[in-house]
Amino acid sequence: MNFKFAVIGSSIAGSACANVLSKLGFEVTIFEKSAINSFSDRGAGIWLPYELVNKLMHQEIIAKNVIGLEINERPIIHYNFLTNNEHLIASHPIKGYALHWQQVYNALKNRKLEDKINYDAELTKVVNLDRDKVGIVINNQQSYEFDFCIFCDGINSFGRKYLYPEYRANFVNTIIWRGTLEINNSRMVEKFLGKAPFYVFERGHLLIYLVPNLSDNSQQYKYIINWLIYEKVDLNHKLFKHDTDMARQNIIKGHMPELYLDYLHTNVRKWFSKDISDLIINTQAPYTQAVNELLIPSYIKDNLLLVGDSSNIVRPHTAAGATKALSDALALETQITQNKNIDLAFRNWNNRQYSSGRNLYYLGQELGRLFVTDSPNWQNTTKQEIDKLWYEKSINCWYAKID
Repeated sequence: MNFKFAVIGSSIAGSACANVLSKLGFEVTIFEKSAINSFSDRGAGIWLPYELVNKLMHQEIIAKNVIGLEINERPIIHYNFLTNNEHLIASHPIKGYALHWQQVYNALKNRKLEDKINYDAELTKVVNLDRDKVGIVINNQQSYEFDFCIFCDGINSFGRKYLYPEYRANFVNTIIWRGTLEINNSRMVEKFLGKAPFYVFERGHLLIYLVPNLSDNSQQYKYIINWLIYEKVDLNHKLFKHDTDMARQNIIKGHMPELYLDYLHTNVRKWFSKDISDLIINTQAPYTQAVNELLIPSYIKDNLLLVGDSSNIVRPHTAAGATKALSDALALETQITQNKNIDLAFRNWNNRQYSSGRNLYYLGQELGRLFVTDSPNWQNTTKQEIDKLWYEKSINCWYAKID
């Protein structure tokens, strides 16, 4: 099986797939539209299952020196602005590793991938030459021919748009305010170490957890706080009540308008205690992310495959972005190893991964309704009520499955 594979995208999904395919002896070429030095400040915290990290190391897909921070508890906390009191509604056991995005990316790249990557190489055209070959055009200039093309190009996937042009992502009336902050305050480190609390409020919730600091300041600041505020967007929203479509536009780091910053800083004082709101207000260059969802009919069509976020778009409440990408890559290795016929391997892979991805899609909808768009009155919610909701909705998330 001396097949030639094109992998579109070199982030976590693309690097994982390229590792798997190279390990199996296939010829792999990666096309990355970004520049070679553009990945140093991409993302911050990610959260992965213990078992997945260990399996990736055991199967030599990532290097064995990746060290994460264990997370084993999710407190759910409500702040009453009028009384200036935090109330612990409930706390539930969870399990996983919190890592810096760059840790995982570097660990994947260290597996001898660099010579396979073409940077500044944007896919501009796909041509199905016949059932057994696929042609691609890069930067409207260079043409290539491969046996298979695997799209790992994320939420705005060229491959998904090519295969399913009639499918469009649906904005789910939710935005995420995001940021990171280096921290050396021992009291705050103790407050968050081993935990990933939800601070719930009327329009959504805040998720906070620590990740290792990889910057030059790591001796002084050992940890980074990774925070995400999920907020409902509707006609009553102060920023978007005249045009909710504006909420669909992501704001990148360093480009947030003063109007947005004023809104964020004013409201976090109402939603959270001073300790928590100060972390957010002191964060340099916060940014926003619109939450979308999309369910497509299949991850594979002829000799084209969609992996990770290039396939279904799932609401991030499932904490499944990097997990799905890495799991897709591992499953691909398993099916190719078990099946001599590669077409059968891909069909089996699609059946398994698509079923799992579809379940994640619907789970993301349920969690989004519970914690953002249709949340209960948290001030009057009892421990028994939230326990029931948690185990009904969240127990299907990988991080809530406790042995």
